[in-house]
Amino acid sequence: MDKKILRKIFTQKRNNVPYDEIYRRSLKVCDVFFDMKLYKDTRKLFTYVNYKSEFVTSIIVKRALNDGKIVCVPVMSGEKREMFFVEIKSFDELSKNKLGIFEPKLDFGKVLNSDFETAIVVPALAFSRNGHRLGYGGGFYDKYLSESNSFFNIGFAFDFQVSDEIFNDEFDIPVDVILSENEKIFIKKDLYYYN
Repeated sequence: MDKKILRKIFTQKRNNVPYDEIYRRSLKVCDVFFDMKLYKDTRKLFTYVNYKSEFVTSIIVKRALNDGKIVCVPVMSGEKREMFFVEIKSFDELSKNKLGIFEPKLDFGKVLNSDFETAIVVPALAFSRNGHRLGYGGGFYDKYLSESNSFFNIGFAFDFQVSDEIFNDEFDIPVDVILSENEKIFIKKDLYYYN
């Protein structure tokens, strides 16, 4: 099926879920993640901040800051279609951009690179069980992930966002782990040790 049509279908499904239910489901998945060795062994967490009906990643941001982890949030640069992860010490350092998405100020002194202790939280409208994702079409994450050197890349989803559809194109970079309310999917099998 065409990706544009799939994006509309999955966006509508997600938008039909009331926010309190989105929050409750997100909290359930986050609690599983926080109990995993994957989270405990992660020193740096690179994550987007949720927008509208997205999975509530702000739960992860606040918990990781409280746990003393290094937390970075992305800023998109339109000129060269680049994405930079900027370290934050508090949620208060974030403000809404012109699209209404929370992001930090682009301060190159606070831009960090991913390394073998970094988990990158990757957004998507849906994930296939082989780790590929139906993104928003900007290509920012695929470009960044192709050049990153992270411990693992993870997708958080609601059950209805995990699909048997195959979403990948030639340049798509799959995630290593997908967590939803009722599934833990390890695409990168050696990460199962951190379950």
